Amino acid sequence: MPEFSVVISTYNRAAVLPLAIDSVLAQELDDFEVLVVDDGSTDQTRQVVTSITDARVGYVHQPNAGPSAARNAGVSRSSGRFVAFLDDDDQVLPKWLQSLAFALDGNAAVASCGQIVIDSSGRRTRTLFPKPLGPVFDDHVGLFVGATYVVSRDAFDAAGGFNDELHSLTHTSLALRLLPLCSAEGWPVRSIGEPLVCHLDRSPVERLRNAPNRLLAGCTHLLDHHGEQLARSPEYLSNF
Repeated sequence: MPEFSVVISTYNRAAVLPLAIDSVLAQELDDFEVLVVDDGSTDQTRQVVTSITDARVGYVHQPNAGPSAARNAGVSRSSGRFVAFLDDDDQVLPKWLQSLAFALDGNAAVASCGQIVIDSSGRRTRTLFPKPLGPVFDDHVGLFVGATYVVSRDAFDAAGGFNDELHSLTHTSLALRLLPLCSAEGWPVRSIGEPLVCHLDRSPVERLRNAPNRLLAGCTHLLDHHGEQLARSPEYLSNF
C-alpha cells in the first residue's frame, strides 16, 4: 500500500500528458502510485500511457463523463493512504510529495502548498500561496486548486468525493464539504508556504470548465447547496 495515490484525469491531451506523468515519477519521495484516468479520449492517450514501463503507473479508461467522475474513478481504484489530483497539462516539482508528507506529519487529513502559474512560453506570471480562507471554510488556511493539496482517503470518502455532475468549480465544491468536516472531526489541516506545482495558464476558452454553461451550473450548484455557508462572507458570496 503506497502512502500517496496521484490521480491524473485526462481528455485528449496525449501531447502533454507525458510531462505530467514524468514530473510525478521524478519525485524525491517514491512511496506513491499514479493512476491515469482516460476520460474517453479519442487521441493516442491509451498508447502513451500503456507504453510507460514503470510499474507505479496504472491506466483506467472510461466513457467521457467529466473531470469529477474521472477523479472519483481514480480514487475508487487507488490504494494510497492519501490522494492528490494533478491536471494533465500541469507539472509538479521533485519535492512536491516529500514536502507535503512532512506537512502532514502523520496525523493531518489535508495539506496544501503553493502554485506557480506559467504561460505557454514557460514564463512565470504569478505565484499563489495557501492563505486564510475565512469563515466560509471554517477559517482554515489552504489552497484548493489542481495538485496543490493532498487529502487522506478516509477524509475524501467521508466528504463524499467530487460531485460527478460538476464540470467547473470542482475543487471549491469539495473544499466546502471537506474543511468543515475536518473541523467537526478534529482532523488537522496544514499548509506550507512553498510553490511546488507548475500550472499552465491557458486562455479561458481553451479550458472546457470555463464554458459559460458549465460555470453557470457550478455557481448555481454552490448557491443551492452551500448558500448559507457562502453567506458567512458577503464578499465571497458575491463571486457566485
